[in-house]
Amino acid sequence: MKKSCFIFGILMGAFIVNSAAQAQEKDYRKGIYVGLKTSMFFSPSWQNTLEINGLGNFHQKSKLGFALQASVGYDWGKHLRSEIEVGYKFHQTKNLIGSGATIETGGRINQITLKENLYIDIPLGHKIEFFVGGGFGLSIVSSKNYHIESTNQKIIKGSTIAFSYQFMTGLGYQMTNDIVLSFEYRYSQTREKRLKNNSGLKVDGDFNAHQIGFGIRYTF
Repeated sequence: MKKSCFIFGILMGAFIVNSAAQAQEKDYRKGIYVGLKTSMFFSPSWQNTLEINGLGNFHQKSKLGFALQASVGYDWGKHLRSEIEVGYKFHQTKNLIGSGATIETGGRINQITLKENLYIDIPLGHKIEFFVGGGFGLSIVSSKNYHIESTNQKIIKGSTIAFSYQFMTGLGYQMTNDIVLSFEYRYSQTREKRLKNNSGLKVDGDFNAHQIGFGIRYTF
């Protein structure tokens, strides 16, 4: 009995020491941080829709896109982080599919985003953590010469502001006391919004993206 109690005491002590060590590892990162992320993204055509008044609904097919985000946030020291993020992403268009036809397109779709994010960090072991998060904000959607190839008619002209949101998950690696590297998957959606063009047609569109990329975070 005494031997069992002794072993139990050792195990409990080891557990407490390990928990304290993990808490210390998290505590020294408490404070203000800055972050930078870059990623490639794809947008499945069935998730990106243009509704053109009088012509019907079309799915937008595009090429692989690029995204960049910069953030300023605060690590609260209890597996919780919050931040403000500014982002930019773009992709080249390929065609519109719908109404029994495929229409070849050219040009580029751009988005500038401003979002507030919240993350939960879950330690998995020494220097490794799993994180999950979400955010919402505004997206400025614009285009650069987004047109129908055969007629050069502009599909979107100018810019518009729409509500957008996103979900994130991935792994973080604590490279030093102040620096964390991350690998992240992100799904973002910009809600349907009336867009401008130069033909007088009413165009409503939404934009979705699946992003995979890397990031770095520095805590002061």
